[in-house]
Amino acid sequence: NSAGMVINDVFNTLIQNINNYTGEILAQDLEKIADLILEKLGFSVTLHNIRRAINDHKNQKIMLTIEQKNEIFKSIEDWKQRLFT
Repeated sequence: NSAGMVINDVFNTLIQNINNYTGEILAQDLEKIADLILEKLGFSVTLHNIRRAINDHKNQKIMLTIEQKNEIFKSIEDWKQRLFT
């Protein structure tokens, strides 16, 4: 559906830009995505997981580590699967 495509595109943009992200910027982008999911799809348990990731990163002023990026990649794939199946 079109809502799913929009959300997928936003996740993909985040993935493309993640090398330039601090934890704080990641958290801001995830917040926008969470708001979009709520608006387009309504409440989802996945929102709780996204908000946990926001809280884990929102105070990190330094760039994301390779480990953090890999964890976010895995999380995004998991979130997409839960949202779109």
